[in-house]
Amino acid sequence: MTEGVLLLTTDGTAAHALTHPSREVERTYIATVRGDAVSAAKRAKQGVQLEDGLVTPKDVQAHPLGARRWAFEITIAEGKTHEVRRICDALDLEVERLVRTNFGPVRLGNLPPGEARALTAAERTVLDAIIGKM
Repeated sequence: MTEGVLLLTTDGTAAHALTHPSREVERTYIATVRGDAVSAAKRAKQGVQLEDGLVTPKDVQAHPLGARRWAFEITIAEGKTHEVRRICDALDLEVERLVRTNFGPVRLGNLPPGEARALTAAERTVLDAIIGKM
């Protein structure tokens, strides 16, 4: 249901460190949505109450795409299940597509769908620092 950056590892400690909410590893998503994305972005900045608690995004922006569609860009750090889709639902936005563009220091860039690449040295250094904090 979501495409974009996906980190693969066989290191359980690393996976736990990178996905645990206490680490606050930021993830940025761009949702292609229908609805009042400008008002939704303003409301989201104040926090969105979900059934499992309040979510306050680190950053939220809305960019028009035309044909009553918007690019709803949101950066979160909590890591709750289906969080961005649930936020959009709570803000009365209909999600057509959801792409994770950043996961911590790892950026999607122009990597084609279905393709993979190794981490850069800089990405590895930042990820190692996050993992080492456990």
